[in-house]
Amino acid sequence: MNTSSALKFPLFQIDKILNADPDNLLGYYIASTAKINIEEPRLATAIDPSPTIQQIAEYLVASSKPEITISIHGYATNHQYARERTDKIYHYAQQICQPQTHVLFGYLWPSENPIQDDSQSLKPPASILQKIQFALQALPTALIGTVITTLLLLMVTLTLSLGVAGQDGIIGYLLIGIIPAIAALGILKIGDAEKLLPGLPIGIGIAALLLTWLFRHLWQQAILSLGLVLFGFGFTLIFTLIGLRLATYFRDQYRAANYAVLDMVELIRQLDQAILQAGERRGIQESHWKLVAAPESTDKQRVKLNILGHSMGCFVTTQAIRILSDVFDPLAIEENPDSKLGKTLCLGRLVLAAADISTESIMPGRSNVLKSSLRRCEEAYLFTNEGDLALRLASTAANYFSFPSRSRFFGYRLGNVTAQHFPDRDQHQNHHLDTSQYGIVNSVAGFAAAQTLRPLYNALEIRSSNQEHRNLQELNSCPLREPDEPFSPEALVNCFSVFDCTDYRDYKLDPGTAPQPTSVLQPIVSHALRQAALNLLDYLRLSIDFFITQRIDTHGGYFQGQFSQQLMYELSLLGFEPLLLFFQKPESLSGRTSQAFRSLPSNIQGELLHHFATVCQEKQLQVVLSPKRFS
Repeated sequence: MNTSSALKFPLFQIDKILNADPDNLLGYYIASTAKINIEEPRLATAIDPSPTIQQIAEYLVASSKPEITISIHGYATNHQYARERTDKIYHYAQQICQPQTHVLFGYLWPSENPIQDDSQSLKPPASILQKIQFALQALPTALIGTVITTLLLLMVTLTLSLGVAGQDGIIGYLLIGIIPAIAALGILKIGDAEKLLPGLPIGIGIAALLLTWLFRHLWQQAILSLGLVLFGFGFTLIFTLIGLRLATYFRDQYRAANYAVLDMVELIRQLDQAILQAGERRGIQESHWKLVAAPESTDKQRVKLNILGHSMGCFVTTQAIRILSDVFDPLAIEENPDSKLGKTLCLGRLVLAAADISTESIMPGRSNVLKSSLRRCEEAYLFTNEGDLALRLASTAANYFSFPSRSRFFGYRLGNVTAQHFPDRDQHQNHHLDTSQYGIVNSVAGFAAAQTLRPLYNALEIRSSNQEHRNLQELNSCPLREPDEPFSPEALVNCFSVFDCTDYRDYKLDPGTAPQPTSVLQPIVSHALRQAALNLLDYLRLSIDFFITQRIDTHGGYFQGQFSQQLMYELSLLGFEPLLLFFQKPESLSGRTSQAFRSLPSNIQGELLHHFATVCQEKQLQVVLSPKRFS
């Protein structure tokens, strides 16, 4: 087996979760060894992960119902917070999972926090001031020269406007020449460009004197205006570039695509190979790995792979699965593949929260990063929020530059898709929602009725404001796009179940590891205004509470609400049917399986679904269940 032991530097390192109980379930942090910046030295203490992978493989082969659940963090998440989130998931999994069945991974890829990163070569990690210094050091030489030139224009225009040039004293002229030269020297020093442009400070000082003397004698208001315009243009250009770098979004996109995805693919490939070899040592041949193990036979059930992704971690998830999917599988060519991955794995449940993926991924007509995942997984869930400012601002602005669309609606992300509130796309009223509009919103004939789930294409929409909104059917027939086939019951979007958390209210959990909730219901990911659409004033208030007071986390608040945590953790660890059993016996956390749910009479199953829908109504969640999975 070609594992990382053959490599001089492992692609990832594996550490046990603190206080993990191997007699119950295994838990590990999987950290990519890729660095925040490529100049940082490799870790001299990196340990070969192969022995740990072999131990995990032996554990899974010995299990009767083996499963792997991977939690993947998103953009701008430091590793300490990601580890705390993994700890909470592991603590919850210990209560609900059958012993000796699960392995939980917290996958940590090199995401960069704008305030303070996780650099292991810098002690302490880089602060925001150091990041500004790094941004100047990384500027191309021509742009460094542009920064200094803009300062020259600023100095000259200020000199003229303040009347310094009208003073014949030697001190005035010294200031005119020396200040720009010192400023240029300081910028070159901070930007580590002194050797590249050694004569520039002197040249800037001389140029400042000459321009000031010339403009003093040819003084016109237009010259001052021109100088200010040129300064404003140059400063805005450089400031925008540095601001985009400090936001780290584009840099994280690069790391996700080139580090996180490839390292995750290698991790799963090595696990697959190690499980195959561990099985062979127990007499299980490659042909004996089946999706469902036959009783009293030599067959072995495949290891189910479940993934909980957040934000840009959803992109990592779908890209990795796309690479791992066998494109030469005849079933895949016929667009009806099974859930098999590799030789011993199969794709189970997929949970995506605040997914930083294009909405085009759930539209018909083209293969994309999500299609391979949705066609192969057993269940797929999407947690969204209309007020998600990280997706509406950073991600949407980034897509304005890069996404091939002429319409703003296609620049929005999958995490912005919400339940439809008013059918007429030209209807601009902003009415309030009543309790009946929460719960399972695409149920036609009542919670317990069979075959009554409306397709998702006319139950979901994207709202750019309270005056502009499009449902998926309208987006599909948009004249700005090539015409596609009409939506069908088998459309890709119908594989998803969507939890619209815009108005979600609940008990808020401590963002650290403490499990104790608050004593009062609070808005979790927005202000929970129960409006049909948010307006500009709502977004301004939400921006203050998200960026300044930090009272509401519009992007990661799903992990703070008590019920939303339960939903995400149980859907990824157990699935939808075992989740419903919670409403039958809440005190019994373990032993909940799909088989136990399916053994119940249909009227009991309907009652449990009704209880679930009622709780969602109380929490002001709008749930759009997948008609393809649950009708």
